[in-house]
Amino acid sequence: MLADTAAPSATWLEAYIPPADRPAVEAAIQAAIAGPHFFALEHRVLRADGGLSAREQEILRLVADGMTTAQIVEKLHTSPRTVETHRRNIMEKAGAKNTAALVKVAMSQGWLS
Repeated sequence: MLADTAAPSATWLEAYIPPADRPAVEAAIQAAIAGPHFFALEHRVLRADGGLSAREQEILRLVADGMTTAQIVEKLHTSPRTVETHRRNIMEKAGAKNTAALVKVAMSQGWLS
């Protein structure tokens, strides 16, 4: 027989969850029941590097140094499309719409040393 999944068990919450955390846990359970995903914004972890790969960090440093895509291609021995893909991914992760905004975010977040 299946338990009623519409409401978390009060006994379980009382036994395992500290009182201060119960409303958040109950909300998470209700959200999980209602839909496919639940992420509390305050619990998202931001990495110090912005979640950038080592190659993205390298390209970010070169962009911040003022290098063009062609110069980065020559320095890293890769294709322009690869550089542009990395650049687009970095900008998306930073929430930046242009290079100036990207460098500003990277500086303020400590991604550039």
